[in-house]
Amino acid sequence: MPGWFVEILTSNYKAFIANPILFLFAMIAGAFLGQLFSKSIHKGKMDALEEHIKLKAEQIEVKDKTIQSMSADRTKLEKVAAEATPNYTPPAEPKRSGAADQFAAVNAQITWSAERRLHELLLSGPFKFVFNPATGASKRLTFLPNGDIGEGRNDNENRGRIADGRLEILGGDGRLYSRFVLLHDNVSLHHTNDPETR
Repeated sequence: MPGWFVEILTSNYKAFIANPILFLFAMIAGAFLGQLFSKSIHKGKMDALEEHIKLKAEQIEVKDKTIQSMSADRTKLEKVAAEATPNYTPPAEPKRSGAADQFAAVNAQITWSAERRLHELLLSGPFKFVFNPATGASKRLTFLPNGDIGEGRNDNENRGRIADGRLEILGGDGRLYSRFVLLHDNVSLHHTNDPETR
């Protein structure tokens, strides 16, 4: 017999003796109503928790679908970029000229060597692109075979091209944004600070 029932029975002994059937009925009805009330409170809490869990599951499902869609889109873009005609094709070696064009031939050879190294370098992997030398702020930058910038692409750094022995980065509007020259270590690039760059 539960302790609460014994406690109520002992505290109301006189009422129990006077009318035991009515007292027992009242006790049973009270216990039944108490149990119903308790169940309804717990059921409300359980329903609220189940609804919360269902909402969270739906949010996770939406996020998963979004991530899968973004991954699929990125994979498609990378596949198209990889299959596209390369923009960074190695330059053809300059033709040899006569003695009168000796200096022009030497310059053409230097430009050809620089462009060939740039071509290899741009496709070799990610770069640390320092966009604010004063603060050292930087980001990762990659170049795709079709000339597009992959990782780190935005309206300022949108595409790349090799011109006159230098790397030129074009903005989203197709205009020159910045220009870089290959340093003597053959792995580092330095901004030329030409007046036409932005």
